[in-house]
Amino acid sequence: MVVAKSNKQKEIALWLELKSEWGRVLIGACLLILAFVIITNNEQEAIQNTKSLSTLFQNLRVVTDINKVESINEGSLVYLAGELHVDEPLTEPDYGISVPAVCLKRRVQMFQWIEYEESPKKYTYQTDWRDKLIDSSNFHMPVGHQNPSKFPLTSKLYISEVVRIGTYVFSVNIKKKFADFMLITSDERPENRDIKLHAGLYYHTSDVWNPEVGNIRVQFSFAGMSGDMVSIIARQSGKMLGQDGIILLSKGKVLPDAMIKDEHNRNVWSVRFYRSLGWLFLYISSPFFAVFTRYTASRYKTVYNFLILDGLLSANIVYASIVFTIIISQIWYLYDRSIGLCIILAFQLPWLIYAIYKKCKLLLKKTRNQ
Repeated sequence: MVVAKSNKQKEIALWLELKSEWGRVLIGACLLILAFVIITNNEQEAIQNTKSLSTLFQNLRVVTDINKVESINEGSLVYLAGELHVDEPLTEPDYGISVPAVCLKRRVQMFQWIEYEESPKKYTYQTDWRDKLIDSSNFHMPVGHQNPSKFPLTSKLYISEVVRIGTYVFSVNIKKKFADFMLITSDERPENRDIKLHAGLYYHTSDVWNPEVGNIRVQFSFAGMSGDMVSIIARQSGKMLGQDGIILLSKGKVLPDAMIKDEHNRNVWSVRFYRSLGWLFLYISSPFFAVFTRYTASRYKTVYNFLILDGLLSANIVYASIVFTIIISQIWYLYDRSIGLCIILAFQLPWLIYAIYKKCKLLLKKTRNQ
């Protein structure tokens, strides 16, 4: 009777605390929902990648003759390797640039005023090259530190219209996969005398060493040079590759199993990052639920002490880890029951080891006393 009354008092105290701390609990709930969304989306994508990569190698067809389109491969994922061929070079006539490449990137920087806040009432202003426009109207002291309202020339990415290996033509989706850009360092000075070449950069200024605000400089880089050896896995549609579905691209002649393994490794690091991010948000949300932690510690003291391993772990870490494991295991259980169960069992392992340790310690103590 006394125990029931004590528990009733604890429940009343819990509701009173909830009323006084509802704002903190609401913030914690928002963080919890955010963590749930991050973890759920990440695990679902991980499952989808697992499905795709597991079936990819089984259904993959190898193209042995890149100069002949096999109709039998229509709609299937194919692997081929060969030299890139770009029909027309990408050019920038004003700068004397002509590159037979898949992509040509023009990067434009403008010399601008930059505001630095050293203290709430102290601001300093310096000039430097920046890729993005800085709005000087938002400066604390805009007078005398005015930037242009727009770039006279913008950054741009050029993509070749026709890129192929043998008779197989690349889709835009494949072309955009070429991201290993190399800087163009030309010694050929442009015909326009207003443009000055220095260290691979094209300056639109009268003095390279003393530029004025509003002056620009341009840098060029390319990716996918014609003649480079590449390996690709993509879906065939006629002679077009990669209009939809999976696209794997590697520089050089790489075997398909190695390409799939590399893609899997990249996915693993992405999954780990978002898992860590989701767990971090759960950990940040845990102090906002302190009222429930105190209630659990007072009413279920034995269970609480066991969960925190008698003080070896903080309640916040335990809370974040339990919720994290429940979310992940449930998602993977729907995909593969064995994986979901393994996640649960692996999570319980530290507590199982600790329970065995405590039992052995207790038995050893009894033996010594005898």
